[in-house]
Amino acid sequence: MKLLKFLLLSIVCVYSDAQGMPINGADYITIGSTYDLLFSLDSDPSIYNHNPETGLNYVNNMVITCEKYNVHCNIDVVIQADAFLIAVKTRANYPYYTQKGVNYNYDDLIIKLMKHGVRFTTPRDNLEKYHLKQEDLLSGIELINSPILYMAGKVKQGALLIKS
Repeated sequence: MKLLKFLLLSIVCVYSDAQGMPINGADYITIGSTYDLLFSLDSDPSIYNHNPETGLNYVNNMVITCEKYNVHCNIDVVIQADAFLIAVKTRANYPYYTQKGVNYNYDDLIIKLMKHGVRFTTPRDNLEKYHLKQEDLLSGIELINSPILYMAGKVKQGALLIKS
């Protein structure tokens, strides 16, 4: 009898998880669902150093979470304002990139995230501001005209805006 109760309970638990019922008693995650996430990065990259809950580290954690729970996540990252220079290939012309203990080089992480389908965009006007060309950006980073209008459009389509 105990074995039968265990088997029935196991079937109910598996069925509940597949139907979007609470996993671990709190989260509602529907296996196989699609979630649209929009990250806005606008702080100096030194803010993001060694903190897994901010910036690109947070984006990376969300990629891992989506894979863990077998859901599809459309993740967009808008790199703007003070964060813009982490999207640039060559930083030799920017001396503050050499501040002691500050990592401004997120190239490998951005490339890794792109391989997982994360889309990166940055405002076109930053190229003029920093006297750069599109070739100076990491490969795959797309230019947008207005980050505010871009994000508003994504939110209007149902994306969750995460300011990090």
